[in-house]
Amino acid sequence: MAYPIVKCLNTPTNGSCDPYVMSKCIVLSRTLACSGVLLNDSLDTALGKIDSKLCDVSASAIQYERLQSLVGTSGILTDGDDQVILDTHVVEKTVVIMKDGLELPTDMDDRKSYTVTYGDTSTTIVFNFDVQDDELYIIKYAYVQT
Repeated sequence: MAYPIVKCLNTPTNGSCDPYVMSKCIVLSRTLACSGVLLNDSLDTALGKIDSKLCDVSASAIQYERLQSLVGTSGILTDGDDQVILDTHVVEKTVVIMKDGLELPTDMDDRKSYTVTYGDTSTTIVFNFDVQDDELYIIKYAYVQT
């Protein structure tokens, strides 16, 4: 039963998952996990543990967002910011951030990266650097519509 999900989770060599591409994976994983089917280790690694809040919502409540911010011009980031707070329940392991067209890694100390802290009502993204004017950021994620 897990094979369609594994096939769906084919990801680039850097292991990232675009929330738009993995939307069907979230729905399939949610359906299996919430019905008591245990996901195998490779699925847990690729998708992360199933977000327990997903068991309480219909699949149609899972929405997808793409925020674009040109620092100093438009969007949610301004020069010198080092964090973003999203006032919504973001589905765990779905945040993907692009900076000037390149995907940023997560949880790294030796290069520019970011860390995500997921909460029930908000999600905090903390960069290990300050954003600067004229940098372009695209933040993609899945969230539970309330």
